[in-house]
Order: sequence, then C-alpha cells, then structure tokens
Amino acid sequence: MALTVWKRLRPVDIAVLIYNFTITLHILISAGKLPNWSSMLIIHGAIFGGIAWLATMDDNNSNPLVQWIKIVYPVTLLVWFYPEVGLLHHTVTPYNLDPMLMSWELSIFPNELYVSIPKSLNLLSLEILHAAYFSYYFLGFVPLIIAWKLKRERIGEYLFVGCSSMFIHYWICILIPADGPVHMRDGIMPSGILFIPIMESIYSSAANQGGAAFPSTHAAAAVIAGWYSVHWFPKLKWFFITLVLLILISTVTCTFHYTIDTIAGTFTGFAALVGLKKLYRELF
Repeated sequence: MALTVWKRLRPVDIAVLIYNFTITLHILISAGKLPNWSSMLIIHGAIFGGIAWLATMDDNNSNPLVQWIKIVYPVTLLVWFYPEVGLLHHTVTPYNLDPMLMSWELSIFPNELYVSIPKSLNLLSLEILHAAYFSYYFLGFVPLIIAWKLKRERIGEYLFVGCSSMFIHYWICILIPADGPVHMRDGIMPSGILFIPIMESIYSSAANQGGAAFPSTHAAAAVIAGWYSVHWFPKLKWFFITLVLLILISTVTCTFHYTIDTIAGTFTGFAALVGLKKLYRELF
C-alpha cells in the first residue's frame, strides 16, 4: 500500500511532503519554545494523511472535485505554512535581525525609500499601489486555475517550482527572522478607502505573525507566477509584466518591506525559478 501511494505521488506532492517533514521535525526539536506545538503537530499529521489519501485516488478519476483539489491544495497550503513561519521565527535565532538589515539598507539607500516615497504620494497613488500589493494573492492562483481549465502545459512544473520556492524561502525566513518596516506604517499611511484598509486588516490579523520579511516572499512568488503567466497567456504578456513590476514596487512604497528585502526576494525568486525548473526537468 505504501509503495503504491509513493508511486502515485506527483513532484509537487513530494515537495510538500519534504517540507512538511522537515518542519514537523523542527517543531519536535523546538517544542520547548512553542506553547502550541502539539496542535501544530496535529495539523502537520493531517497534511501527511491528506496527501496520502489524494495519492490513492486514480489520476483519471472522473470526479472533478478530486482533480480540482489535487491542483489547488499545494497553493492553499501556503495559507497555513506562511503564518506558521511567524510562529517559528525565533526558534533558531532568538531575536529579529532588523537592526542588521536596516544598517545594510541605509548604507545602500540612505533616503529610506520605504518612508520617503509613500510620504510623497497622494491617496489615489497609495490605493493603486496597495491594490497591486493585494493582487499578489491572486496572481499565483487565478492564472493557475485558468491554465488548468484550458489544459495549458507546465501546470505540474509550475506547482513544483512555485511551491518548492516558497518552502525554501520559508526556511530562509526562519533562519533570518525580520519584521521589515511594517510597524512604521501607522505614522505614514492614511486611513485609505479600500485597499489600504484591506491590507491593514490582513497584516493586523492573527494570521500574520511577522518575522518573515527577508527575503520578500511577495517578490519571489510574483516573479515565478508572472513568468509562468506570461508563457501561458502570451497575449497578456505586458499585463503580467506590468503587474509583477507594480507588485515589486509596492512592497517598498507601501512600507511592507525594506528595499533590500525586495531586491533579495527578486534575486532569489529568479534563482529558484531557474534552479527548480532544471531540477524538475532532470528528475521528472
């Protein structure tokens, strides 16, 4: 039975299982630092069980719900894995490394772009930039669903590359905990009309634990999702390129990230895209 399940695992399933296993092991090792470690282990156990169940389902199963779950579950799991990084961000390094990152930032960008730029913008500009930042949550998901419905190629590759990249970045954020300049927003951002309040709500919710600013996962994921979207929908090439650029700009101008967070995330996103694509094509 176990061998049958293993043979039916897709590359993205294997990536999720590896990350789930390493984080579960880390939780066990760090249990003394985590008040809710037992609940976290139950969730990770459920993830193991869910993936095993999906692997038993026939790939040619006519049930569209099962096929849909197989496509979207790796992406939706990120909704749990990302805030969990905030819960784990002091299990290796017991304090945030923002002072170090800010010293790097100021040595390269002495004008504090994450402060000076938003202060120079009007409300409409800030709303547009927050809308771009918010669009990140759809960029990785909506084109995937459309591409799947239209039977585009590289769906499996995208899931593997995109999710594996996020898992690598989550581990980096655990090892290099930092909040970024988000705590400065109160003295910079106006109340806003729509997207500013939406992003304030997201960042003030219990789901956002902080500590995962460097490198910017927003930047890394946008680069990867944008690259695949351009190749899936070439007629919308400039739309996706513009959207990715706006997302990258908004990470700084909306005071969610230091400039070096975004530069680092863009670089690591491209590096993950190239490296993981090569790995996928060589192994699978």
